[in-house]
Amino acid sequence: MRSLAWSKDHKVEWHYIAPGKPMQNGDVESFSGGMRDELLNESLFFGLDHAPSAINEWAND
Repeated sequence: MRSLAWSKDHKVEWHYIAPGKPMQNGDVESFSGGMRDELLNESLFFGLDHAPSAINEWAND
């Protein structure tokens, strides 16, 4: 795996999250769920140049 080699080269600690165990990574799951519900399901992006501004607006709100 390239990501494992990268994390070793950059001295980044790596933690395994078992498939089907989202509670092992609750902060990210909560953020992803909120972003999906509040932004991605409610927004129509007109192109890649529009997405960053919409995401920044959502994050600031």
